[in-house]
Order: sequence, then C-alpha cells, then structure tokens
Amino acid sequence: MSDERASVPFGDDTSLDDAVPKQSKYLSKEDCDPAILVQIAYLAQDEIRVDNDAVESRGVLYFNGDIKPLILNPTNRDILKAILGVTSAGQLKNQQIVLYNDLTVVFRGKVGGIRIRSAQQEAAPVSHIPDQGSQAQDFPPQDFDDDIPFP
Repeated sequence: MSDERASVPFGDDTSLDDAVPKQSKYLSKEDCDPAILVQIAYLAQDEIRVDNDAVESRGVLYFNGDIKPLILNPTNRDILKAILGVTSAGQLKNQQIVLYNDLTVVFRGKVGGIRIRSAQQEAAPVSHIPDQGSQAQDFPPQDFDDDIPFP
C-alpha cells in the first residue's frame, strides 16, 4: 500500500483566506466585498452562538435568493431605520439594500465590517461638469487692512 497523498500544493501567491475559507451560515464581511444588492425576505429572531459558546437571541435579516442571512447589530438596525424609513419588521419585506465591507469599522482589533446603504444611494454618473471659468464672478477687491500686527 502506497503512502503517497493526492494533494496539490497551493501556489505561493495563494491567500490564506482562499486556502482555508471561513465557514459560516451567516454573512461575513468577506461575503460583502464587493458590495451586494439584496432584497429582504423577513426579519427573524435567531439563537446565535457567540465567542464564549454562550447563546444570544439576535435579530437576523433573511434575504430572497441564495444569500446567507445577516446578523443585525444596533448600528445596522439604526441605518435600516434611517435609510428605509421603517419602524417595524413587516415594513422590511421586499425592501432592497446594499451590503458592503466598510473598512472604517474596527471591532476587537479586526478591520472591516458589514454595513448597509440604500440601493438608491448608488452614485449617479456625472454627466457634465460646468466650466469653472464661465461661472466665475468678479468681486471688487477688499481692504484687509485691519491693523492686526504680525510678529
């Protein structure tokens, strides 16, 4: 019997994140980079296992299609309320939002985190930038002699 293994070494440029992907039934920041457009199916209360193996009851957004659910934190809850103008779970159904990895988020020493923005917030392309010279106005010179001595 041969002791040879049918393994294929990773290339030198292979990311460790690609080599050993994080398995989770919930969305992670890596799942949202690049940003994804999702449609909300419903909000549920799930029992979530946290770092110390304790279980917490948390609000979880479920989406239409083959998208993992998102565990809501207070910041994302407040963003949902602000951008969608909703106050109840039922009002979330069929709303579209964009989920993205926000690199300004730092939590427990890790950079990046999922944030929500409006699906309508995507920047529209600028069709025309006015010529600054054609809109410049001539203002009369001002006298800035206010007797303030400079050292």
